[in-house]
Amino acid sequence: MKKQRLFRPILFVIIALFLGTSLAFGIAANGTNDEINNDLSDVATYSAEEAPAVLQEENSREDTDSKGDDLEEEETESQESVDEAEETSEEEEQEKQKAEKTVEAKEAEKAKETIAPAPEPASQEVPESEQMARVTASGLNVRPDPSTDNERIDVLAQGQTVEVLAKQNDWLQVSLPDGRAGWIAAAYVTTFSRNAANGNGSLAGRIIAIDPGHGGTDPGAVGVSGLPEKDVVLDVSLRVADKLRAEGAQVIMTRDTDVFIPLSQRVNIAQNAGAEVFVSVHANAHPNPATGGTETYYFRNKASASASFNLASYLQNELVRGLGLRDIGVKHGNFLVIRQTSMPSALVELGFLSNSHEESLMRTSEFRQNSADAIVRGLKNYFN
Repeated sequence: MKKQRLFRPILFVIIALFLGTSLAFGIAANGTNDEINNDLSDVATYSAEEAPAVLQEENSREDTDSKGDDLEEEETESQESVDEAEETSEEEEQEKQKAEKTVEAKEAEKAKETIAPAPEPASQEVPESEQMARVTASGLNVRPDPSTDNERIDVLAQGQTVEVLAKQNDWLQVSLPDGRAGWIAAAYVTTFSRNAANGNGSLAGRIIAIDPGHGGTDPGAVGVSGLPEKDVVLDVSLRVADKLRAEGAQVIMTRDTDVFIPLSQRVNIAQNAGAEVFVSVHANAHPNPATGGTETYYFRNKASASASFNLASYLQNELVRGLGLRDIGVKHGNFLVIRQTSMPSALVELGFLSNSHEESLMRTSEFRQNSADAIVRGLKNYFN
């Protein structure tokens, strides 16, 4: 019994120790679990709070990486564009250089054709075919040198012919009648070959204005059978021009086709060309059909009246001799074309279209050629 009483306390002690130990282990285990739970909570909290930032950072990295890639691609594309632009620019530059070279080559070729030869010496000898000059101005000063800064040493009259020794720019060096040499302005002379004309060469280099009357809408006089004056005088004038050119003259035609030219314009044509003489060609008409013959007019109230009368006289004489018609003579006439021209001028009336016989003559080539030959002879006699 005593043994049992002793055993019980020992048993309680053992149970108590066991229970205490178990309790201690349990508390320790709970502490560890709490710490674990706290750690997990911290991790969960960290994850909940830090995850967006981490994701944002990762996204930012991805965006940065993506942007970097895009920038690299853009830089690559930009570089490629620059390279292409540079290549294009180089190609354009090469094309431009080729084009410039082509243009330069063409200009060089053109220059070979159009550039005037190198300047010749100050005074150059004039070929034999250009050694004569005839004065077309009313008076032409002669200078010791090719310059207007020098005093004149002589004056040449209109129509005077001199020998050309040399040429310098717009000046001609000529031989004066007394043997001296002087310089004249080339603009106021006409040059010609010493041997350009046939016969005595009296018309060589002369500037002669021929004026076929009427024309175009203006028929002039009309013959009894319908022959218009404008056709007759144009044909005769063209024949005159051909013969004058063959004699070495320079011919100024106020018209060479069937056109109407105003009278004042005819005067201007002759004046502007520097014509030395003016001859207007016409055919006549009269109310009396029996009236016929040849006559020539001049204008007596101008500076060149005396020379105009001489010109008209020479023309009239040769026409009467060549055509065989009645000599009506040389008369004063107040016609605009011979009144307003400053040079010696004359107006010839070949015959009368109102006269049936003379109209029939004017239809023939023989009459027209005889008229032209007579006018040319009259001009040669005048200039001699």
